[in-house]
Amino acid sequence: MMRLRSPRTGGTEWLPGVNHSPVGLQDIMPTCLSIAGLPIPEGLDGRSLWDVVNDPAGAVRETLLGEFGIPGKRSLMVTDGVWKYIWFEEDGEQLLFHLAEDADELVNVASTQPEQLGEYRQRLTNILLERTADPAVINGQLRSSSSPRKLTSREKVQLINDQNVRGLH
Repeated sequence: MMRLRSPRTGGTEWLPGVNHSPVGLQDIMPTCLSIAGLPIPEGLDGRSLWDVVNDPAGAVRETLLGEFGIPGKRSLMVTDGVWKYIWFEEDGEQLLFHLAEDADELVNVASTQPEQLGEYRQRLTNILLERTADPAVINGQLRSSSSPRKLTSREKVQLINDQNVRGLH
């Protein structure tokens, strides 16, 4: 077994281990800053993983948010590493996966696990409520953007360039 020494703690042995706390790419920069002994700027979504490297029993966060797309057409995801909930802003479709039993996310259990569905939908809502004014939350509830919203000129250009959408001139 290889033993590593932590440069930060000057001799604490690192032993192999696993931490199941959900982490994301946004955690890379704060982690690098921590390792370098530099301050982490305020307002970042990411968190340093340094503490869980030194204490694998610790946690980085309870729930991780992921989002893709432009407002009105986003897919939003929350996971705690055990369950994964995905909500599609445009039409309100919901997916729920029990990652411990379905790591490949092949079986959507949203219709058979109403308690879990409600819990994770609320987690997503709570995260979005922390923002100043997320358009997906109206009166404290997730609301789909079923009516098409008008794109700004900048969003049109971005769609054309990023998605190669034809017909938006």
